[in-house]
Amino acid sequence: MTVHERNYWLTTVDMPGTDAAQPLPESVDVAVIGAGFTGSGPCDAIACSEAIA
Repeated sequence: MTVHERNYWLTTVDMPGTDAAQPLPESVDVAVIGAGFTGSGPCDAIACSEAIA
């Protein structure tokens, strides 16, 4: 049996392209960096709060 050490997600998904014609905004209310529980927890809390309308 051969063991392959590689990231399963990166080898099985097509990475989204970037559109250089769309500049990033100068400012945002909230920027979440992360995924999984680290990113979804704060996103859920912000979405359920009335802080951002």
